[in-house]
Amino acid sequence: MATASAPSGTSPILVEAESYSVLGYSTVTSTGPTTVTGDLGVYPGSAVTGFPPGIVGPPGVLHAADGHAAAAQIDNSAAFGFLDQPCDFTYPDGQDLTPLSPLVPGVYCAIGSFALTGNLTLTGSSGVWIFKSDSTLITSSGSSVTGGDPCNVWWRVGSSATLGTASEFRGNILAFASITLTSGANLNGRALAQNGAVTLDTNNVYLSCPVAPTATATSTGTPTATSTGTPTATATATRTPTATATRTPTATATRTPTATATRTPTVTATRTPTPTPTPTATATSTSTPTPTNTPPPTAVELLYFMASWNGQTVLLNWATAEEIDNYGFNLYRAPVDDFSLAQLIHFEPSAIQGGTGSGATYRYLDMPPVQGTWWYWLADIDTHGIQTVYNPSVAIAVQFQTQIYLPWMGKR
Repeated sequence: MATASAPSGTSPILVEAESYSVLGYSTVTSTGPTTVTGDLGVYPGSAVTGFPPGIVGPPGVLHAADGHAAAAQIDNSAAFGFLDQPCDFTYPDGQDLTPLSPLVPGVYCAIGSFALTGNLTLTGSSGVWIFKSDSTLITSSGSSVTGGDPCNVWWRVGSSATLGTASEFRGNILAFASITLTSGANLNGRALAQNGAVTLDTNNVYLSCPVAPTATATSTGTPTATSTGTPTATATATRTPTATATRTPTATATRTPTATATRTPTVTATRTPTPTPTPTATATSTSTPTPTNTPPPTAVELLYFMASWNGQTVLLNWATAEEIDNYGFNLYRAPVDDFSLAQLIHFEPSAIQGGTGSGATYRYLDMPPVQGTWWYWLADIDTHGIQTVYNPSVAIAVQFQTQIYLPWMGKR
């Protein structure tokens, strides 16, 4: 093993690819109730299958062979090249990272493949971890990566990456070929394939950043007009020749020219304008997290959503006047009026053949774990797997001594 005098490593700027949790080149497929929190896209291929039952949850948007996915793939490729940084530590082919744990920030390289059979712990309050393999990255069932900031953990895979069953992985996987998450594998990071498919199976793909590395640069931008003009030629042209020169470990100041205007708007300003421009504003702002989707949005005219208490149970009733491309409904429950803390308690499929028709009535009997006041949220899922949650201000609070009834919530 050869070592450098001091650990190094610089995170790339993902620009348009930053909002993506999953990005495929040819296809993105899913089996089972996979949940993706963040954008899901494919380009130049257009096939996205398994959504539903998979869910692209808010603030995520599905981009199938559209301009935004095209721009994200350009930035994905640029980031892959940028991660080819000088090695601090070099290992032989097939190196298992488990016995090397814990690892401090640095650039770790394999002349061949990396493997993970147990737990890898990343230590250090700050820094960047880059793992470069000339060929594959394969993790065993039940393996895990803990510690480190997932936003600053990068896996540059020379061919394909495979996460084993029920593994808990962390960091951004940029694979030259394909990425496969087997059954029950969870990823706190991103799966970005350069030239192959992304295959999912009952996974949870999300990104939690203790300190978002681009927060200051993003906040100073103007996320208004740029939200729809995502994939411009300027983003590509300014990045290639100057990326290595400007992206040094202290390059937060130089990041703003390329990243601010184009990076953040994708999941904010573009997401709320497209709810079917019909009645009430109550449901409009909440049931429109996916307006930039290639598929048409679901239209659900909700007549009422109410809850009543009986002993230790809560009866939830709701009815629709019309449903278009509706796959079904999710019910959420929380002990406080905060949807981010809500738990999914039930999925109810659409009662209408094909999800399109003149409406139906629904009911579900819930048994909260303890007495007290509970809040319930209703969300619909369209036939493309996009979930839209009704406004938290419309959430129903049920106390075990009272009954609260909400007669009408409007049409999205």
